[in-house]
Amino acid sequence: MTTTDPPPGLVCETHQVRHGPRGCPRCRHEAHQAQRAERDRFRRTAVVVLVPLLAFGIWLALRPGPQSPRRLDPAPYREAITTIESVLYAREFVDGGDRYVLSQALRGLEQDLKHTFPSVAQREALKAIGSWAMVTRVKADPIDARLDIPALRARWEQLRGEHFQTAEWFRQGSADLEDVQYSDASRGLPDDPDAYQRTMDQLMSVLQDVNKVFSALPPRGRSASESVRREWDFAVSHVPSDLAAVRGNLPLYPADRDRSWQQAHTALDAAITAAEQLIPADAAKLPDRLGAQQRYSKALWKVSVAQRAIDGAPR
Repeated sequence: MTTTDPPPGLVCETHQVRHGPRGCPRCRHEAHQAQRAERDRFRRTAVVVLVPLLAFGIWLALRPGPQSPRRLDPAPYREAITTIESVLYAREFVDGGDRYVLSQALRGLEQDLKHTFPSVAQREALKAIGSWAMVTRVKADPIDARLDIPALRARWEQLRGEHFQTAEWFRQGSADLEDVQYSDASRGLPDDPDAYQRTMDQLMSVLQDVNKVFSALPPRGRSASESVRREWDFAVSHVPSDLAAVRGNLPLYPADRDRSWQQAHTALDAAITAAEQLIPADAAKLPDRLGAQQRYSKALWKVSVAQRAIDGAPR
């Protein structure tokens, strides 16, 4: 080999050209062009195959499916609806037990409307009825809650008509039911609410007379005058009978009426009992002024409690 001949490894056997350690430039160029052509063929194939698939997927997603009914079939919810309506269409006073039944039935209806994959109608019903049911349960849960049953019934009928198909077993309102539910008895009022205030006024009149007698009593250790003694004897002979008349005017306990009136009755009864203990029928000995006025203050406190209960009871 002469010094002018290139080394055998530095001549491209294909193109018969000299090249450096990186190889023949023409071979590298041809390889690059082949790779580029392969990428272009893959892209064209992908466009031809994937674009129709993508378009088909979009069509599947956007095509109108079978329409679900706008209103629900009430049959699966019959138990909860029937229980709710047994309270909302009641013709008598809705007491604490009825409110508990209503609260539990509303909770049951909310649960029945919740599904893993609810329909549009179920979602709309749950949104409307669920909100109303939650608020109603909050109002119904307290033991002394007062519910406007006619208003709740009217709202229920509106929601029922919007979200449930008509069923023959649905309860229906009427003018007669409206009158009954707005009556004093259905609202939980006693037969004569004013009788409690009349009894209270009568009790206060007796207590005012007792207070005059107590105010005239001498302090401990001092003797009473003859006039004070006569006033005390008069009070001992008359006050018990006056309080018996007051108790006789107290209405009967309103067992099936609003809890507020039951509390008012209990408080007024306790006030009368406290007044009866001020002057026992056999109290021959005069009490001292301080002790008598302390007992009078306790009785007067019970009277104030009873008056607040009467004022706060519904009418």
